[in-house]
Amino acid sequence: MKALKIVLGLVVAVVAVAAIVVVIGVQNLDKIVKTAVEKVGPEVLGTEVLLSEVHIDITEGRGELRGLTVANPEGYSPANIFSLGQTVLDIDTSSLGGDVIVINEITIKGANLLAEQKGLKDTNLQALLDNIQSGSKSASSSTEPDQTSDASGSDVLLAVEKFTFADSNMKLVSEQFGEHSLTLPSIKLTDLGTKDKGLTPEELANAVVKPLLAQAKKAAQKRIEALAKEKAEEKINEKLNEKLGEDGAKKLNELKSLFGK
Repeated sequence: MKALKIVLGLVVAVVAVAAIVVVIGVQNLDKIVKTAVEKVGPEVLGTEVLLSEVHIDITEGRGELRGLTVANPEGYSPANIFSLGQTVLDIDTSSLGGDVIVINEITIKGANLLAEQKGLKDTNLQALLDNIQSGSKSASSSTEPDQTSDASGSDVLLAVEKFTFADSNMKLVSEQFGEHSLTLPSIKLTDLGTKDKGLTPEELANAVVKPLLAQAKKAAQKRIEALAKEKAEEKINEKLNEKLGEDGAKKLNELKSLFGK
């Protein structure tokens, strides 16, 4: 009986210590995630990344991020190129003790992007893509094995089964065409890393941000081309109207309406 009491006492003591460790870990997990995002983000994007709120509930396997902002690349306005509405993570809790942490789904809703055009070709979206590409080359050419460990959390491996980016908008600012608002199409990605071979936070950020920016760049270019076409047509019509005079222009418009143009 005495031996049984000793064993039970040890079990209770171990459970108590484990509970304390879990409580401390959970209490600091939000801060750890926030620090990792604000550390890894600038390394991947080459510009400031800030995160206002993090709420991770390990027992429920749920995480939520709010107030994520990405500063514009150097040479553009002081406004943020990206601001996040809400990010929700569904975490596979059974994977937390393994080599790769599996996230069943990441959903981002209500994000706002800013697309700025300078001159004929330069855009902040392309500048950010260039930063990502430059960072990827630097990382791959580095020969220092511990260069990004600990601080950036690159020794943590992740796998995301499903990523959804929806209900987002973009403001297009052009020196030639002014400001315009666009609705961005939804983006869905799957199988970013696997349970056997996970991605570092840098690799995961790269895999998510690059297609997002490419989609935004495509939407911005399409709108700019449409605006350029409209402006060109307006100039042609102005010149034509000048040559034809008021009566000639009126007859031309009547002829266009007759043919549905």
